[in-house]
Amino acid sequence: WARATGQPGWMRFGGWGATPSPVDEMMNDPLNWFVAMDFFFGVSQAASNFQSVTNVVFAQNDLPSNKSRWQRHTDGLIVMGFQCFSDWRQISGDFGGPVVVVEEKGDYEDAVSLRSNQAEGVRKGVRRLTELGHRRIGIISGSPQRHSQAERIQGYRSALAEADIEPDESIILQSPGSRLETMQVARGLLQSGGVSAVFCTSDMRALGVLDAARELGLKVPEELTVLGFDDIPAGREHEPPLSTIRHPRVELGDKAVEVIMSLLAGTPVNKEVVIETEYIERGTTGRQKEGGMR
Repeated sequence: WARATGQPGWMRFGGWGATPSPVDEMMNDPLNWFVAMDFFFGVSQAASNFQSVTNVVFAQNDLPSNKSRWQRHTDGLIVMGFQCFSDWRQISGDFGGPVVVVEEKGDYEDAVSLRSNQAEGVRKGVRRLTELGHRRIGIISGSPQRHSQAERIQGYRSALAEADIEPDESIILQSPGSRLETMQVARGLLQSGGVSAVFCTSDMRALGVLDAARELGLKVPEELTVLGFDDIPAGREHEPPLSTIRHPRVELGDKAVEVIMSLLAGTPVNKEVVIETEYIERGTTGRQKEGGMR
């Protein structure tokens, strides 16, 4: 949320409601922490360019019941996260200022949709694996009910279709998202799935696959290729470094503020703004061995 007052810029973070602070919840989930902090860093960078932006506050949920409280101090609204998006839909008609909805694809009459091109980034990444000869490419994702997960699964399926590979539902799996939980799911996939490569819809899941591969004595990338999504520090620092699709979190935060300030100034903005993702090849990507599966 951005409040325009004409005073020098500064940032304040906080939360509402009876639930724990969003900061506490993010600290308990390293993936959410990196995603959120990178996004807010982008917001902070952009806010420093606009002296009128002095206050940014975020809430995990309970937007409707706290409407009178935040609406008095809000000129523009940035909605990010599944729960906040659901809450915002309940009160969207009552807010007269500019609204940017982040990473929730849709046609909003009263908001600008800001998102990254996740499906295309995954398509390019998985397509690269097929070019390296991989045919049995497993996937471990979160729930397809979540927009971001559905986009990434779509990119995976598109890449397989381009390579004339029929998806095998037995190697299309789900994991809640933690490294440990994914490691447990990956054990079964690596032992019985006959895969030469695994794409995970988050770097944290990919790290869980790498843990399982190490436990099973599989060499990466000689015997298994692993591809993640996000580009978090733990993936870059892993040995070997994790190949991934970079999620432009900082750029999304920066662009969200830019769009809000443009709308406040009366400058026309496209109803949908898309930022590209980037495939980054590192040390967990290798060629499929000749003669079939590993």
